[in-house]
Amino acid sequence: MLTYQDFQACADRTAFVNRLVDAHRESEAYQTALTADEYDRQRNSTIYSYVRRLFTLTGAPVRDFTASNMRVASNFFHRLNTQRCAYSLGNGVEFTKEGTKARLGARFDTDLQRLGYMALIHGVAFGLWNEDGLKVFPLTEFAPLWDEETGALRAGVRFWRLGRDKPARAVLYEKDGWTPFCADR
Repeated sequence: MLTYQDFQACADRTAFVNRLVDAHRESEAYQTALTADEYDRQRNSTIYSYVRRLFTLTGAPVRDFTASNMRVASNFFHRLNTQRCAYSLGNGVEFTKEGTKARLGARFDTDLQRLGYMALIHGVAFGLWNEDGLKVFPLTEFAPLWDEETGALRAGVRFWRLGRDKPARAVLYEKDGWTPFCADR
């Protein structure tokens, strides 16, 4: 796991960003988030990968060709998380100081609800307050850099690629700004 202190000690930021994204994609949290996205889309990977097996007299497993191939996935995961998020954030947020919500923008409640929903699915999600509103980064698009001493989130890299023939893009977010990166890998 790469940390913020590793980032500060690096000389080549582009190589570090590439290394961070690769390490993040190989992490257990990222793989679990990808599986959770599949469940959220009603693609129950457990039920689809289940294969009924029979055993021969010698003990060798063989696929049961008589078993039904009727696999019905449920949408329970999506409905449960939608309900949990709506229960907490369905009415939006309220502030004690008058005018605060108006300054946050018209989409603030919607973006906050999306952030909460992503956090329920992935276990964690990241929000960035920018001039024009709240940006939501799910765990499948954001590699965090945690501080070794305090455990606080000090920086992170949002990454994406539009297609296999397109270049990989990344943006490093720090406290004092952001830096775009492009890597043809």
